[in-house]
Amino acid sequence: MKKILRQGNISKKWVAHCFTCDTEFEYESEDLHYNQYVHRSCVSCPICGGEIVHYGDSNYSNISTEKL
Repeated sequence: MKKILRQGNISKKWVAHCFTCDTEFEYESEDLHYNQYVHRSCVSCPICGGEIVHYGDSNYSNISTEKL
């Protein structure tokens, strides 16, 4: 039986650009959902709710959120 003693920081972050409202935002794997119309994983824009297709590990975030 596996027991987690300490969870490491393994979450990946990506940057997306919404073409509807021109918002750029950062998201993690837990923000993804499956879109049955495009048959891909997508993320919703936090401003307008537009769907942005997630293309895997190509665009890792280089935005530091420590200053926010």
